[in-house]
Amino acid sequence: MSGEVIKWAALLPDQRDALVHEKVMGHKERAICRSEQRYGYDDGDWECGECGATGQWNNAMVGDHYQPIPHYTQSLDAAWLVMEHFDELVLVVHVKPRWHCTLHKDEAPSGNATMKTPQEAICVAALRAAGITVDESEKTDG
Repeated sequence: MSGEVIKWAALLPDQRDALVHEKVMGHKERAICRSEQRYGYDDGDWECGECGATGQWNNAMVGDHYQPIPHYTQSLDAAWLVMEHFDELVLVVHVKPRWHCTLHKDEAPSGNATMKTPQEAICVAALRAAGITVDESEKTDG
């Protein structure tokens, strides 16, 4: 751990998802999908029938392509993957208007977060449990 503080409010949703994908889920590189099943659209776009990736027929990634990173911080379904990854007690409580998540490891809290959405609370708590310092304050530098 480098001691770096992650400013949550300064990250875009996709950057947050990529951070969780690497630091919590342990994926250093994006997985490649080799499916040839594509659905074409009139506007020249395609969608992979196996992994859901999208692209344009005229780009270089029509064949093998990267699987999309799950939207861990944007989708409760994807955040559930984070909870399952921990295989420990996960407590998520709605304390209006915010959500609180505590991850337990060896019967002791190892990561806590209180956020606007349950999926963000889960992801920030998981990052903290993984040893990442996250500043979730609304203010950004400037």
